Amino acid sequence: MSEKLYNLEFSGQIIPGWDIDEVKDNLAKLLKANEEKILMLFSGERFLIKKNADQQAVIKINNVLKDAGADCTISQVADSSAKTPPPLPSQSDLGQTVQMPAAAAKSELAPAAKPELAPADIRPKRFWYVVAILLFAVPMIAGVIGMFNTFNSYLSGGMQLMVPGETDLQINKPGTYLIFYQTSAFTQGRPIAEVQFDTLGIYSATVAGQIPGGDGLLIKRFDFVALGKGVAWALALFFLGLIAGPVMALVVLVKRQNYKRIHRNEPIGEKEERQWAMFAHIGTFSSMFIPLGNFIAPIVIWQIKKHESDFVVEQAKESLNFQITLIIYFIISIPLCFIIIGFFLIFALVIFGLIMVIVGGIRANEGEDFCYPMTLRLLK
Repeated sequence: MSEKLYNLEFSGQIIPGWDIDEVKDNLAKLLKANEEKILMLFSGERFLIKKNADQQAVIKINNVLKDAGADCTISQVADSSAKTPPPLPSQSDLGQTVQMPAAAAKSELAPAAKPELAPADIRPKRFWYVVAILLFAVPMIAGVIGMFNTFNSYLSGGMQLMVPGETDLQINKPGTYLIFYQTSAFTQGRPIAEVQFDTLGIYSATVAGQIPGGDGLLIKRFDFVALGKGVAWALALFFLGLIAGPVMALVVLVKRQNYKRIHRNEPIGEKEERQWAMFAHIGTFSSMFIPLGNFIAPIVIWQIKKHESDFVVEQAKESLNFQITLIIYFIISIPLCFIIIGFFLIFALVIFGLIMVIVGGIRANEGEDFCYPMTLRLLK
């Protein structure tokens, strides 16, 4: 009785949980196939990966392809409805690979598995943009709540004094206490007096006379240290949100762009190149919304396009050099404010910076290799 033979077929299906781009990349490496042949394999038609093989050999090859994320099917030779695939240089390689010992075969084909992928071959999911939004929103909301609670605790509370009359005050925390008017128009305004309590205990406060149009006085503890800590913590949360969220989003964007660049062979177009060069200049205006955005924008564009366009990289470096130079000039101008001239210099630098960035963006969009005047080129 003759031994049964089997075919291994693939119709573009992937293992659930895998990303189709990852599977395509893995198969391209595993099969040593170009992009055109990989796209053909994912066209939806059935192709024979291995034909007329014994069951054990087909199972071994199928396991290797499963590790790459491809969902293949095994059928007997009698089923001839599948099309013959385009010539793949890997068919002979796979046939030889399955004859190796299991350990050797795994080491040869393991790059297709997720843990073995190089960092540049891993594209961050769009889910990380959601994480970036949370990194921005959560600290900002927490900062608003913290600022509200800090000022609310300062503006509310306190103990009412009988006017006229005598009031017993329970002092639980030593320190400076302020006395405010408490009228029908407002609860408190500027303090009218302050009292220092150095020890804990019960004190008696006597108020003689009437307050015209008023109904009492309010005494409360003023804790400047606690107020300062609360405000500082709220501002720190604001700053964290403004930095962490945008930086996270930019990192994800750079990694996704680099992934596309690695898996894309077509060169960057001239129009796109000029636009990116323009963004390297006018992107510095993002500092109006994002702290240090005037440095972050050209750095990010530099990293995204560093393997695609020398022109964009040079313009990004020129933009970054100009921003560094402006900061140096601002630092030099600050001490000169004591002799008035510093104020004029700072104003002139602001106007000069705005004009030159706009000019740089326009010139770069026209394809000109623009150079800022009076710029220290620390980045060559």
